Amino acid sequence: MSITRRPLMLSSIAAALVLAVGAAGAQPAGKVTVVTSFSKDVTDPIKRAFERATPGVTLEVQNRNTNAGVKFIEETRANNQVDLFWASAPDAFEVLKGKKLLQTYKPNATGIPEKVGSYPINDREGFYFGFAASG
Repeated sequence: MSITRRPLMLSSIAAALVLAVGAAGAQPAGKVTVVTSFSKDVTDPIKRAFERATPGVTLEVQNRNTNAGVKFIEETRANNQVDLFWASAPDAFEVLKGKKLLQTYKPNATGIPEKVGSYPINDREGFYFGFAASG
């Protein structure tokens, strides 16, 4: 099974990762690469849970600050090996979208409002999605 190699944000990283590797119904194998600004104390439990849930697939997590992650994706666009970009800065996704470095994605999550107050949760065109809300 091939995995499209373009970064995107997740509404639920674990569920989306399982869907990304299992969408074809075949036994998944290989590697999923995530570039994220989140620290290892956040990503390590997700990595362990993902690899337990999808035997034969390795989750490679590249922990970089948001600016370094965006720059890495820009610099490696000709040979992109990143499957997912996971960060909490909406402006980073706007930069990647503007440079045509994101692909559209349709999450399976339901019951999430379109806006919090007047602020939209997700990109109208489907290039990135919120994954958490706090206040």
